[in-house]
Amino acid sequence: MASLQSFRLLTKLFAGRQHTDDAELAVSAGRLAAAAPADDVATTDLSQPARADGSASTNVAVHPTEAAQHQPDSRSPIVTLAYVAAGIVVTSGLRSLLRSRPAASPPVTTDAIQAVTDRLPQPLAHDAKVVEQHLQDGRFQRTLSLVAGTSSLMAGAEVAYEHYRGSYGQRVMWTPVVLSAALSAAGLAGAVSPTAARRVLRPVSILTLVDSAVGFGFHIRGIARKPGGWRLPVTNVVMGPPIFAPLLFGVSAYLGLIASYLRPEESSDNANSAPAAGNDSTTSEPVEIATGRFQKHLAAATVAAAFFSGFEALYSHYKNGFRYRIAQSSPLVIAPILMGAAAASIPSHRAARTLLPAASLLAVADGGVGFYYHARGVTRMPGGMKNPIYNIIYGPPIFAPLLFAASGGLGLLASLMRRER
Repeated sequence: MASLQSFRLLTKLFAGRQHTDDAELAVSAGRLAAAAPADDVATTDLSQPARADGSASTNVAVHPTEAAQHQPDSRSPIVTLAYVAAGIVVTSGLRSLLRSRPAASPPVTTDAIQAVTDRLPQPLAHDAKVVEQHLQDGRFQRTLSLVAGTSSLMAGAEVAYEHYRGSYGQRVMWTPVVLSAALSAAGLAGAVSPTAARRVLRPVSILTLVDSAVGFGFHIRGIARKPGGWRLPVTNVVMGPPIFAPLLFGVSAYLGLIASYLRPEESSDNANSAPAAGNDSTTSEPVEIATGRFQKHLAAATVAAAFFSGFEALYSHYKNGFRYRIAQSSPLVIAPILMGAAAASIPSHRAARTLLPAASLLAVADGGVGFYYHARGVTRMPGGMKNPIYNIIYGPPIFAPLLFAASGGLGLLASLMRRER
């Protein structure tokens, strides 16, 4: 009799009838407690045959995914609000602190980077100063084109297996996969030829940015079409399509677009030669980019990239239940710090040459550590590297931490640029 009553109770619970009256549950639990021993009251395994004495086995096997879905999600709104509040507080505090001090005419070089290069051996210090001068003059088109192509390849791999999970239900889901390959090829061509950077990399980057905006709209629509829509924002944002992933995919296209306006490394260090490198544009903004004067612009892009990647880390680690609490919470702490430092760098050159490089290096280091943890998680999946494709698709997103580190790379690059006139 106790087994029959427990079967009815579990049927109601797993069928989703969570509105069962509390009194009925209490009575059923009391009957089970009276009819079964104390160590058999907990749960009943219906998949095991009944014992000889008429009782059922008590070893229940609950699938981890089902257990995670039945966990309360009351922590997510608190974590999200804390994440947003931390960014606001850090940004406001830094801006008020910097405005309270008199503005001085800072040197061109970044103080934090200069302190590091001064401690290097003489040959390395000379090379570091040459690289820094090239960056400040806007003469790193080949390097940034290669970085844009490489980051596009990693972002495209992330998109490919995320959309594979969605079975490529719509043909538009193929567009970022195709464009990521095209952007990678265009970035490689831009690293070889400045003409290819202007005539191939630039249009492909613009097309990829448009596709990122379109993908963002589709992801918003996908969340709205889930049961409850935006009336259940926390559940549907976590369980639905990653809302900011398309915009994060656009970071590679943004780097490619910037690279198309720069000058190659071997060009003259004379700033007057910049319009010749971008003679197909007549506005002053491309000329400032070609001469390395776009620090504010790049700092604003760092704020957006840090927010997108930090939010992606939030809901991805929330799905995992923050199993490794300290390691998985680190990007949620570092992202607001990077956002605050980058936002403070827009009005203040002092923040751009002190706070921003420190926060950016912290984000880059955290992204590298996260990549190690994600790779280790893939190898610890059933089968390990004997089933690499399956485990990469259904394991932790292996390249996601590197995309978070890319936001730190943007901030580090912004700290080395010169201010707009």
